Amino acid sequence: MPNKILVFMGPPGSGKGTQAKRLGAFLNFKHISSGDLVRRILASDTVDQEEKKEVEKSRQGLLVADWLIYKLVFKEIEKNLQIGHGVILDGVIRNLEQAEDFFKFFTEKKWLKEVKIVWISLSDAEAMERLTKRRVCSKCNEIVAYSLETKDLSACLKCGGELIVRPDDNVETLTKRLKIQGTAAQQPILEFFRNSGVPVVEIDGRSAIEKVLEDIKQVV
Repeated sequence: MPNKILVFMGPPGSGKGTQAKRLGAFLNFKHISSGDLVRRILASDTVDQEEKKEVEKSRQGLLVADWLIYKLVFKEIEKNLQIGHGVILDGVIRNLEQAEDFFKFFTEKKWLKEVKIVWISLSDAEAMERLTKRRVCSKCNEIVAYSLETKDLSACLKCGGELIVRPDDNVETLTKRLKIQGTAAQQPILEFFRNSGVPVVEIDGRSAIEKVLEDIKQVV
């Protein structure tokens, strides 16, 4: 049986969101993306205005405050594990302080033995190439990674919505993101988990989507 808490990590553009969704469907695990939770706040007219103001930072390539990520993600983890569902976390741990706080949360809940880190490796140069070419559905926010199979798509295969380039997928904003979320920035997080006894497995993110998924299945 796979661990019930899988934490997908990797630089922006490494495909962790795509792989988390696919593996979640395969394992019947809940995919929890901090990005999706943040965008849900942006799209809502009924959420707390302090929260909405905080998530506006994400449009400038900045990280949302830790307290809000914890509030959103911890609630989703607890809700799913309490009903027996495993979870796949995508993009929820982006700095060392967050790693320490998630470690503390898992320890306090006695879930630490259920945690496994899946690191999808990709160079920053390859990440930039992918991110400037990917698109997102204007209706359902489904992200469509760039590939030979998707480059000519004009409509979302999930809902039929128009595919557009995300406003924050420009070179200036992506350069900022890679500086604070790229491979070099995430190494201290991986070292922290390794030194804390949490298993960390590495997957080559340069391969085709299906190959990466099969590689992940082999290690989880």
